[in-house]
Amino acid sequence: MMTPGRAAADPNSDQLIVFVQRNNSPIDQGFRQNTLPRLKRLTEQQQVRLRVVDSLQEGAPESVTITPLLVYQNHRGRSIYQGRSNDLGRLGHFIRTSRHIPQGETPHFREQIHIWSLGRTRIWAPLKITRPKGKLPAGLDQQSFITLAREAIDRGLTRFKLGSRIALRRSDRGFYFDLHPWFGADGMLALTVVVFSQFHCKAPVFTSEHSAIVGPWSQRQKLFARAAALMERAVEQAIGDPIPGDGFDPVEEGIPVVDFDALGLPLPPAPKTASSVSVGRRTVPRHWTIVQNGADDPPMVHFRFPAPLDRYSGTIGRARGEVRLPADRRPAGATGFIEIDTADVTMGNEDLDQAISGRGFLFGKQFPRATFTVTKVHGSPEPIAFGRQATGRLEGVLSLKGKKRPLRLLMDVEPVIDNQGAPRLILRGAFEIDLTAFDIEGADGPAPARHTLLFDLYLMMKPVEASTGAAP
Repeated sequence: MMTPGRAAADPNSDQLIVFVQRNNSPIDQGFRQNTLPRLKRLTEQQQVRLRVVDSLQEGAPESVTITPLLVYQNHRGRSIYQGRSNDLGRLGHFIRTSRHIPQGETPHFREQIHIWSLGRTRIWAPLKITRPKGKLPAGLDQQSFITLAREAIDRGLTRFKLGSRIALRRSDRGFYFDLHPWFGADGMLALTVVVFSQFHCKAPVFTSEHSAIVGPWSQRQKLFARAAALMERAVEQAIGDPIPGDGFDPVEEGIPVVDFDALGLPLPPAPKTASSVSVGRRTVPRHWTIVQNGADDPPMVHFRFPAPLDRYSGTIGRARGEVRLPADRRPAGATGFIEIDTADVTMGNEDLDQAISGRGFLFGKQFPRATFTVTKVHGSPEPIAFGRQATGRLEGVLSLKGKKRPLRLLMDVEPVIDNQGAPRLILRGAFEIDLTAFDIEGADGPAPARHTLLFDLYLMMKPVEASTGAAP
């Protein structure tokens, strides 16, 4: 630990400042007991000095709206960590990136988004309603249903209020609300609610998949109100849960606002000697290509059947692909593809590998490659930038075993700086496919699990441009 006096005496060191509230809440206890000791070891490895600030005793800067909150600073500026508090792997990327490229002060604006004000913080939650499937009531088209459902959800939310244009701070936190409607032949409407954290697009923090809200179309207002209540309850539980890392304690309005200088944490002056790593231009490169994942990284592609068939799983260790960003670096204009050699698919067992490459499954001899091509991206209007994770909804075409099918998935995108000071783009995502749509037999077991394959992606990319990361 370091004291304010020591910080002033040794101004040239990098610092990681951890704001907490020692209030013995489940979040506070879980962080200090389980995460803080690991965080100390990480900062020692990264040669970063650590300072813990108890906001209840010392106050907090205006930019600190939740605890725990991690802020990195050096002579180049300050950066607020935006990630799960216990994800030390991502925090390592954050420290390496912020050391060379601070976040800057560009505001983050979101439009037509639901906001829950809780103390100083604001929790934001965009709402996505998919087109209803099944047998729709007579005279109701899909777009009219979505409009009706959105209006009803807006009325049903009690904590979240719809804002037309909101400037979000780095320490504000977000969740994604998804609503999936389905009509049965008997006229019953089923609503499935899924809620994702802004920091993890693969595993939802809540889903009502196995306990959908069901009722007659005539009771639709009550059904939508129940869905809205489920969304709010899911967020309330997520921010109070210390285990996954999305939880936090809000900084109350009564906490004194104290700036960094008053806390003994001014930005240190620039070192007298030049940095060993050049910052270069701070724009994110536009053209990226896949590189091999490191030994400590997850596999590029991991696939598995859902329970009770999850004993069948495998990986893909090699792939090729590219991402191109538009000149403004906004996700909406991005394009790209990923292609795998079906011979690289393995389930870790020679017999299974032979079966998966055979005619009934991938039929690798006739169809040696599988490709996903991105056709459209829906994402934040904020440009992709170093030190910030963005989440986008991708639409594209999956080509597998000679069949082409539309595919949609959520993808996290984060530009970082690696251990050698080189820019990298990390893509994390998840999706599932129905094997019957690609004329693939599937596993032995009950339906629909035997026909459903789940995929997790972890792709590491390097710039196609010069290694400095300069924009083309």
